[in-house]
Amino acid sequence: MSPDRRTVLKGLAAGGAVVVGGGLIARQVLDDGEAAAPTTTAPPPSEPRSTMGDALVAVGARYLEDEPQEADQAFLLDQLPALEGTVPERPGPMLSVLAPQAVADHSAGDLVELDGWILSVTEARAAALYAL
Repeated sequence: MSPDRRTVLKGLAAGGAVVVGGGLIARQVLDDGEAAAPTTTAPPPSEPRSTMGDALVAVGARYLEDEPQEADQAFLLDQLPALEGTVPERPGPMLSVLAPQAVADHSAGDLVELDGWILSVTEARAAALYAL
C-alpha cells in the first residue's frame, strides 16, 4: 500500500525541519567567530554583462524573424497605443505601461511561442521595437 498525499507531505515537512535544524546546529558548532569571506557570482571582467535591453533586442529580433512584415517602427507603435507614439529610452517603465495590454493578450489567447517561451503579442512587439 502506497502512502497517501498527506503522509508524504508530513514526511517532507519533517525532513525539511531536520535539515534546517541540522544546519543551524552545525553553524553554531562550526562558527569560529570570524567573518566569512564574501562570495560573488559576478561574471569575470572579460565577459560582457547582459542587460534587460540586450535581452529585449534578442527576443525582438527572434520575433521579427517570424513576423518580418512587422519590422517597422511606425507599425509597432501603432499596435502599442499605450506608448503614445514614442519608444521609451528605458525598457523597464515601458513594460509596466504595456502590462494591461499584455494581460489582455493572455486572456484573449494572443500569444507567440519563441524558442519555447510563451509571450503575449504585445510583449513580443515591444521587444521588437528595440531590435529595429
